[in-house]
Amino acid sequence: MAEALWAGIDLGRSAVKVVARQGQQKAGLMFPSAVVRAKQVVFDQLRAKAADDTVELGTETYWTGDTALMQNWTAEATGREDDWVAKPAHDVLIRSAMDRLARAGMKVDGPAFVTIGVPSRVFRERRDLVRVVHANTVAVLGKQAEVFVQPQPFGVIANYTLDEEGFNAPGKAMDRDSYVVVEVGQFTTDFAAVVKGQPVIDATASTDGLELVVNHIRSRLRDRDIEIGNLDMQTLMVERNLRIRGQSVDLGPFIEEGIHDVLMPKIMEAFRATFPPVLLQTADKVLVAGGGAPIVIEGLHRFKQAEHAEMLSEPRMAVADGFARLSALMANSSPAATVTKSKSKAIATES
Repeated sequence: MAEALWAGIDLGRSAVKVVARQGQQKAGLMFPSAVVRAKQVVFDQLRAKAADDTVELGTETYWTGDTALMQNWTAEATGREDDWVAKPAHDVLIRSAMDRLARAGMKVDGPAFVTIGVPSRVFRERRDLVRVVHANTVAVLGKQAEVFVQPQPFGVIANYTLDEEGFNAPGKAMDRDSYVVVEVGQFTTDFAAVVKGQPVIDATASTDGLELVVNHIRSRLRDRDIEIGNLDMQTLMVERNLRIRGQSVDLGPFIEEGIHDVLMPKIMEAFRATFPPVLLQTADKVLVAGGGAPIVIEGLHRFKQAEHAEMLSEPRMAVADGFARLSALMANSSPAATVTKSKSKAIATES
């Protein structure tokens, strides 16, 4: 019997992050959340890269990742609306993620346990979309896959409290501890809280993400007749400069303005509205993750009620890694997978 695959998919609106384990193998990958219909490849130097980024779904052929970014300069960024999770692009990116895992030697040819995330607001307010994500993901992966849909922040909690085999990490107990989560992504910042292992419904919320900073930079650069494209958005927050008309443009001052004048006030306003002081006091930790975690952690520390905030060690991959650990937890409870390690199991969040 094939070994069970445990996978976590963080299908963000700027990048897809995947962590998977199968037997002794472990893989982590990330690629841009870009999708376009494939075109005829007329340049030999594009052929190999385009092949790696090509996905067939139904009767259509698509490009994903870097090839999609490079070959479609005018398209809007993927996933700007909540209902994008019910559109073909979402399924194409899931298929692309699993194809990339297969090339790394990890195939869904036996039991598979896959956890995928949606924004907290969607999980709380759009249960219809949650059901669509579940059904569509099963359709893409096959009926042998057990699929679990969770709010993005729950991957952060699992990353912090579970080991790679889905059991409680030393000194932690997912079913007894209390946590507040701030997960800062490109388009959304997601919040969640659990108290003694129980999710708090009113603390499941979302606000704007790093795009606020990008939009601030975009407005400043338009005065200089400079436009920011989707390809630029993948790098500008890290590299802090752009190559424009053969010249390097320093974006540092604009980035700092956007962070301090636009992004942080918005996040802190939503943070205070979502988490009452008594809830923050109850939390063992305020866990901070996502690509924007390094940007917001200092601001959270300046807030007395969040001085116990802690940024996870690999914040951008934390959700996907945590979801892989949740998938292992689900596998431990399933008759379809054999568990050889005997430990006290953690309690899973409800799907």
